[in-house]
Amino acid sequence: MKKLTLLALLVFLFTSIQAQEFEGIEKGDKEISFFGMVMAARYATMGYLSLSGGYYFTEKLMAGAAPGVIIASGFSDFNLTLFGTYNFVTDKPAFPYLKASLSQLSFKTYDGTVPFFSNMSLQAGGGYKFFFSERFAWDTNATIGFNFGSPVQVKLTILTGLTFIL
Repeated sequence: MKKLTLLALLVFLFTSIQAQEFEGIEKGDKEISFFGMVMAARYATMGYLSLSGGYYFTEKLMAGAAPGVIIASGFSDFNLTLFGTYNFVTDKPAFPYLKASLSQLSFKTYDGTVPFFSNMSLQAGGGYKFFFSERFAWDTNATIGFNFGSPVQVKLTILTGLTFIL
């Protein structure tokens, strides 16, 4: 019960400290985001870190790339995601957006036994940015996608992190 009360308090605080002087996103702005995830089970632990960079071609349309690293028990690998986002609103301190991405989930081909493109994934979804100040935001997004390998797998990814507008 204490954890639930603490979570409710944090959500209330986040919604009450909106950026009062937020002027909005403009064409030519650059964005850097840090996303992460840690998952622990009884016999395995896994972590994922990603640094995302994007450029706003208009105040609503951004394109970018996000290299990432997966670290697990006895295993590590790099991945790369190319993405585009469309912001519904850009002059409010909190707004939703749509996201589409193409990801190379692994660059290992396991001695040629796994085709390179079987590790590729196409994803679509959306997210929400909440600006604490004019240049600093909390960003959460969820995507659903499928890989090009055999058998085809569908996966849901939810990431949350910090975003900075340069």
